[in-house]
Amino acid sequence: MSTDDMLIKKLDLTDQYSEKDTNKTSLTIRATLQSDSKTLDESEINETVDKINKSLSSIGAELR
Repeated sequence: MSTDDMLIKKLDLTDQYSEKDTNKTSLTIRATLQSDSKTLDESEINETVDKINKSLSSIGAELR
């Protein structure tokens, strides 16, 4: 994998909310995607977002 394959430049936790009755915590994250050599097209962005979602799902996170 080349350096340019790493499109995720930054992840930020922007909000956190805990529900007391369900014992669940909601997190809002912001991902900054960037290529060092070109403008990203929609399919590259969607593929990266899908990878992020699958990674989060693998640890029990639920997209809402």
